[in-house]
Amino acid sequence: MNTSTVLDLNHNTTTKFVQKKIIFALSFSFLCVFLTNLLPALNFSIFEYAIFQQMPKILLFISYLYALPSFIKRINTKILYILYGFIGTVTINLLFQNNLHQFLTTITVFSYSCLPVLLFVTTIDDFKQLYSYFYRSSLFVATLLIVLSLSGVLEFSAEYSMGFSYSTIFYFIFLINDFFFTKRISSLLFSLPIFLVIFAYGSRGALVCILSFFLFRLTKNIFQKKHLLQSLMLILVIFVTYLNLNNILLFIQRIFHSLNIQSRTLTLMLQNEIDYSAGRDVLYTTVIEAIKKDPLAIRGINADYNLLGIYSHNILLELVYQFGVIIGSILITILLIIVSFTLFKKYSFEFDSLIIIILAIWSSQLMVSYSLWISIYFWFFIGLFINKCNTKEKHFILTNSQSQYFDKLNIRS
Repeated sequence: MNTSTVLDLNHNTTTKFVQKKIIFALSFSFLCVFLTNLLPALNFSIFEYAIFQQMPKILLFISYLYALPSFIKRINTKILYILYGFIGTVTINLLFQNNLHQFLTTITVFSYSCLPVLLFVTTIDDFKQLYSYFYRSSLFVATLLIVLSLSGVLEFSAEYSMGFSYSTIFYFIFLINDFFFTKRISSLLFSLPIFLVIFAYGSRGALVCILSFFLFRLTKNIFQKKHLLQSLMLILVIFVTYLNLNNILLFIQRIFHSLNIQSRTLTLMLQNEIDYSAGRDVLYTTVIEAIKKDPLAIRGINADYNLLGIYSHNILLELVYQFGVIIGSILITILLIIVSFTLFKKYSFEFDSLIIIILAIWSSQLMVSYSLWISIYFWFFIGLFINKCNTKEKHFILTNSQSQYFDKLNIRS
């Protein structure tokens, strides 16, 4: 083995080790979102104390500190552009005094949840390892939900939990996707308890995420003329489910009744009221009328709170109302181009799986609820796209091994 080969192997080993810490923190951030939404539903008196409710955030902060040295070593031009954009956006929006109170809350949430995810995913290239971490996280979530459900400690105080369903649906879709492509029966078996718990305690939006995943997956497979067998399986599953939907719902209802579970989603579906708007139509009408009155007005991030007292529950209306028709339309067009690029571009199996799953979740989530400024899924998707942008990168801080590697090859940039 010649010297160049040895140096190359050492360099690859160092790079993988550096990325491993970042990948751990990245996958752990998703798990912390899940735990944050799970803890309030646990019937343990200890979790009534604020310190235990904040435990996922504390653990998340520790994971960030663990990954920080590795992240610094991976800083490149893309990271700098993201940070410049973040600082510029914050600075400009501080000028909108009417939005300031809510904006400070939003930017705090964005800074400790969305921004690290955006930065971390931009720096990595070992998506096989990231996929592996997410797979193990999915098995952990499924096992945890099985244990908690059988022990009877899951007690959601509200009729349903939107946050819980959106933080959990990622793991269900991940396992379903894995089953279709790897044929691992364990993925299918572990996905079922996750689905049942979401169906019992979650919102309808989670079901929309599943449907969106199937549609995006089919679109990409058919367009690229690949995975046609899996596509046929998906079509068959959708068709059989549609034909037997009522019987499936009645079967699930019997299971829930035996466990004394009242599912809002199940009730709405059995009563053919799955399209119940829950007041969203009023919000949409109010925002649309406000846009018509002053279509060019740039109101700033979170301006819809001044109008509605809450976010717009629709990403398109949110962008147009906050930035005006012209800038808002440009941002929506850019977003549609990114989505199209995602669907038509060929990637590795692991990267392709992650970006389609995330696309299905954030597009469903942000069309009917939530705000793009605090959606970890949306910014993870943007980070994935930026990661694959064909721009020349330069890592500004190197490890000792990397420095020696470049010195010996005489190609230090």
